[in-house]
Amino acid sequence: GESLPERLGPSSTQTKASVTKRIEINRQSRTSHTSGLRTYNDIVNSGAYTPPDYQPRPMKVRTEQEKDRLAHLMAYGVDPAKMALQAAQRSPTPPPPRELDRFDELVLEIEERKQFLEQMTGLGKRKEYQQLISNEIADKIREMELIDRQRSKALEKRLKEQSS
Repeated sequence: GESLPERLGPSSTQTKASVTKRIEINRQSRTSHTSGLRTYNDIVNSGAYTPPDYQPRPMKVRTEQEKDRLAHLMAYGVDPAKMALQAAQRSPTPPPPRELDRFDELVLEIEERKQFLEQMTGLGKRKEYQQLISNEIADKIREMELIDRQRSKALEKRLKEQSS
């Protein structure tokens, strides 16, 4: 074989020889060191205060329909689009509310009596009002039965007239 080389590369067991080169340290002068703040002149020179050039938006092309609408607006002082919208918003008049007849009034009065009795139950005074309210409800029911009989007779009479 060959003989071993006289100088070997560095290994982990060898220690580094001290470097004799002198490292130069870059030192900035105190006057040139900034704290991250820019001066006014730097900001102005960068163009931060110059307004952007004005670029107008492209012109909108007027359609014939829009020209007609504007002509109508100039002639009559009313926008036809708004007139159509207002006409559409107006709903047909609602039918007049059905008049309450005596039978419906009696039903509402009975409901009021029941609610009153429930309120008194909540206050602990049900016994005082139970008999009174029951009598009033019974009177209302009797009156409703009379109205029902009269309506039934009137309906039968109309049916007989139509069939003959």
